[in-house]
Amino acid sequence: MTNTHRQNDTDRHVDAARKLWEDNPRRYPEPERVWADWLYGEHPPAHRRAVLEEFASDVIEDHDQAQLVEGGVGGRGLVPAALQVLSSVEVVVVKLGTWLDNARKRAGKLTEQRRADLNALGMRW
Repeated sequence: MTNTHRQNDTDRHVDAARKLWEDNPRRYPEPERVWADWLYGEHPPAHRRAVLEEFASDVIEDHDQAQLVEGGVGGRGLVPAALQVLSSVEVVVVKLGTWLDNARKRAGKLTEQRRADLNALGMRW
């Protein structure tokens, strides 16, 4: 995983946390105190180890907050994590032809509404 890809994931997590916090700050923690990441089996062992160590630390290293957080270690800002989310994903490749074949076999079991929806997509039965 590239650093750019990881930064994009982090930005999405922070954006989602910020939206929740802005909508209901009494229920959700400040986005700077939310840590989130994901792992799957194809990540290299060193990456998995680094993510698991971050998850286990209970603090979020925030370089932007280094000047604002008292007790920063070595010029780093360490913010106590209020919420940590670690997701595990499984990548499954499904071929479109297989899905269509299965859908056609089940066509007799579909509701009229579902058939109409699929017909609107241009599927042939």
